Amino acid sequence: MKMKENFLELCIEEVYCLIVDEDHWPTDFDNDKKLKLLTRIQQFYEKRDTVSDYKRCAKLQQHIDLYAYETTGSLERVLN
Repeated sequence: MKMKENFLELCIEEVYCLIVDEDHWPTDFDNDKKLKLLTRIQQFYEKRDTVSDYKRCAKLQQHIDLYAYETTGSLERVLN
């Protein structure tokens, strides 16, 4: 089971870097899919409960807010 967890962590870390550092997305991902993926990655890091993981959550939240704004046109979540 430990190997599966390590593999999952490596995959999530790779996807995190592609999204946050390089803003690289599959061409068929709309904002809804982006929001779902970002939210799930954020939940993964929240469970790990370390300072570096909370920093990742904060970066992810910035992206979540951006895509939520693009989807809804509302700044409510961004401003609160």
